[in-house]
Amino acid sequence: MHAVECPTLCQDWELRREYLRTTGAPVGQAYIDAQIRVLNFLLCRNRESSDANRPARFPMSAGLVFDHRAVLVHHHLEKGKASVKSEPEARARVSKILQRISAQDPQRDVKAPTARFRGTAVEGPPLNWSIFPSEIELQKIAWYKIVEALLWGTDASARMVEALRFGPALPEKAIAWLYNRIEARPGNVLETIDILSQCGNDSVLEYAALAWRDRIALKGPDNITRYLEVIFLQPSRRAKALERFRYELAHAHAEVRLEALKILAKIGTLDDVGLLSDLLSLKPLPDEAPGERDAVLNTMRTLAEITG
Repeated sequence: MHAVECPTLCQDWELRREYLRTTGAPVGQAYIDAQIRVLNFLLCRNRESSDANRPARFPMSAGLVFDHRAVLVHHHLEKGKASVKSEPEARARVSKILQRISAQDPQRDVKAPTARFRGTAVEGPPLNWSIFPSEIELQKIAWYKIVEALLWGTDASARMVEALRFGPALPEKAIAWLYNRIEARPGNVLETIDILSQCGNDSVLEYAALAWRDRIALKGPDNITRYLEVIFLQPSRRAKALERFRYELAHAHAEVRLEALKILAKIGTLDDVGLLSDLLSLKPLPDEAPGERDAVLNTMRTLAEITG
């Protein structure tokens, strides 16, 4: 089958199957045969579905051979940008991308209450107090109590719980405080993550992902990282979380990559079959963890919904 410039998912699966049958990959026949079985299953089950006949997000790159994981991930996720040719350059690019994502206006989609209290940077028009304060006035009061608690070191978490009764947004300083509490005070971390998960601020996802990644890299997966996953699985955050964790497939730490695969299995789409197939077709790498290729294959099978 000849390469197609903008293949659909079905066309891409056919191209990949043909490539594996005729050219193979430097990973052993068992992994080649396993990929072909997944692709056969997908083609048999989805050939007529509209979902599989839309353009492939991660089509096979004819004629390109990748030697490094980060170069491959960068190629797919930053398509159309300047190419990279080495692992260090690719890792540096991925790191900058994640920093750029984190630096985006954290509350651009959140309508936060605004008012000025004693010079505190809670912006907006002055309040017109009434005998029966409105919801927005009560939320402004709650925000002020949070900022005051953070300033004086009193029970800020209780103030945040109170503020969330009036709306999902919290001051950005509060989100940063919750993140720091996850990092520094594991005794209260489950309560802290629960508060964080209720916040509508865009920055919640990035703070949670950063806490998740750092903890896994330092200590490995535990109850705290599993509890943080609740945030990534929230319907309103799944799409952005998916893109975020695709980048983690290029992380230098094998444990982070393995745990990112588990999350991808829960929130990934049929598009990710192509990305995972390319990762599986890489030659053996020196930093590869035992069982990592099997984890990639199992994630492919999960996304294809192969149960047997």
